[in-house]
Amino acid sequence: MRRGFQVSDISSIDCEVLIVCSAYNQEKFLADALEGFVSQKASFPFLALVHDDASTDGTADVIREYETRYPDIIKGIYEDENQYQQGSLFWYLDYLRNSKAKYIALCEGDDYWVSPDKLELQHNELEKDDSLSYCFSNAIKVDSRTGKNYGKMLPVFPSESGILAKRILGTKDLLELAFIPTASFFSRRDAWLDQPELPEDAFRGDRAHQIYLSLSGSAFFLDRVTSAYRVNNAQSMMGSWAKSNKKLLDILNSYIVLYKCFDRDSDGIFHDAVQEAINAKIYDTMLICGDKTALPTKKALAVASKRGLSGKFKYILFRISPSLYLTVRKWCRRIQGKLS
Repeated sequence: MRRGFQVSDISSIDCEVLIVCSAYNQEKFLADALEGFVSQKASFPFLALVHDDASTDGTADVIREYETRYPDIIKGIYEDENQYQQGSLFWYLDYLRNSKAKYIALCEGDDYWVSPDKLELQHNELEKDDSLSYCFSNAIKVDSRTGKNYGKMLPVFPSESGILAKRILGTKDLLELAFIPTASFFSRRDAWLDQPELPEDAFRGDRAHQIYLSLSGSAFFLDRVTSAYRVNNAQSMMGSWAKSNKKLLDILNSYIVLYKCFDRDSDGIFHDAVQEAINAKIYDTMLICGDKTALPTKKALAVASKRGLSGKFKYILFRISPSLYLTVRKWCRRIQGKLS
């Protein structure tokens, strides 16, 4: 049973931008995300849907507190049963379909916005150029345990600097980027709803949105830090991947399925770029499994080279001895965990 703000409630609300926030057991962090929403200085009305997926901590109480203090901005949605565990990932789609919103913005409950003009800046860019389907910006990495700021997230690898410098990015550019901060995402509503339904074994999260939205128009990179992305958070989805090689391998395989679906749905127009993206995931699988034969040497070296000197070093060490590489990787993770 779903309690709180219902789908039928949204059609009468004047709303230019709909903020979608998913939360599960994020009592410690959620207030930062909600503060980021209510502090926005925008020239248009916006609404934040904050979804508690049957948390077992005080997440729902945090939402209720902000909903009481900011009833025109924060709307809480409360599940009695966890929807994610049942395979229901997109709780917000019916709200989006029935709303008057022109745009959608994302922010997970453990991330937060650091710029009070985030929505205004991104809204302005898409209003100026109808050929754009979405906008994203830079973010900082923040340690969830210590609060340490690790600096900007983008570019992830040196080879991405030239891509981001273009500002307006097409599908091929986006396929070459390793990561886009989800909390920086701002998209046209119609383009979002136009995305196809993917099979369950395909990755259906942020990466899928990034590449499929590019079929509706280009993306604009706002070269400014607007959000913070928490790392070393065991409760996050990526934190759960880090705990298990099996889980990580399953995720990497789901990315490969996603790219194959995208290649089909885009009629093979971007086949070479898609194949390079697939090679990158096979390369990551190879490093985890210690299997030198998973990807031909020439293709593996191409992936490693795009990741800079550290990427090349890792691959050289792996080629010399996969077992030594895996041992070094394990000890580096332990040391990093202790330092955190």
